[in-house]
Amino acid sequence: MLDALRWIRIHRDPSLAIRFSCINANACKECMISVDGKTVYACTTRLTENEMALEPLPNKTLIKDLVTEIAPPDERLKATGSSAEPAGE
Repeated sequence: MLDALRWIRIHRDPSLAIRFSCINANACKECMISVDGKTVYACTTRLTENEMALEPLPNKTLIKDLVTEIAPPDERLKATGSSAEPAGE
């Protein structure tokens, strides 16, 4: 699935937003999407001859296309430079 999405982005639609980081093992799980209502890794999901419904992860904030917010709330605060401390620290 991931190879197909990358092909589409390179050859058909450069605006397609997908997330993956296969080169960096510390960032695995970034290619998670919903396929036919199931949360899967795009890198290990095989294409089928049947039509497949691809959607961003449910219950996550949509950024664009298949990309959703995946960072935990405390990491998002640090990334924005906020001085607010997460609860419990």
